[in-house]
Amino acid sequence: MPRYFIHATFFLFIVTALSGMWMRWYPFLSNPLIAYDHILHGHSHLAILGWAFLGLFVIFLAILWPQIKNKRHAMFLTLAIFIVSIMMFFAFLYEGYAMYSIIMSTIHIFVEYWAIVYIHRQLKAHDQLPKVGTLFMHGSLIALFISTLAPFGLGYLGAMGLQETDLFDRTIYVYLHF
Repeated sequence: MPRYFIHATFFLFIVTALSGMWMRWYPFLSNPLIAYDHILHGHSHLAILGWAFLGLFVIFLAILWPQIKNKRHAMFLTLAIFIVSIMMFFAFLYEGYAMYSIIMSTIHIFVEYWAIVYIHRQLKAHDQLPKVGTLFMHGSLIALFISTLAPFGLGYLGAMGLQETDLFDRTIYVYLHF
């Protein structure tokens, strides 16, 4: 497996850590250039959708790398996760929750769908993995898919003017906890 997969994961970890430190220093900054909530949203999205997601995907690839037949596909998917995560982070820093960050978050969801299909196909092709582990991985793919439906529900609820309802809050919790 290429070492740059691991380097990309650590790079996202470092950016996540630095943005977390930036948030801790925010009260002490005399004239901050970027709003706190923009940093917060960029940090949280990069931490989960960038660093953690890419890290888990790289661990998956490390386990199966010798048996993967189409390594270029894995390389393109890894690169897509990395690039979209970085672009999403900067979109949040630039504008918070607004057009560009929502576009990048949506693109990230479609990259996640790509990863779900890729991982599922790899699990089907490699039957030497322990059955319990494979069941857990399939369960996590189902949970990931369910969680990606919530942002689309949030968009619908927001368009209907239901941002202040319990349903809107519960949809956020589905996204965060699946």
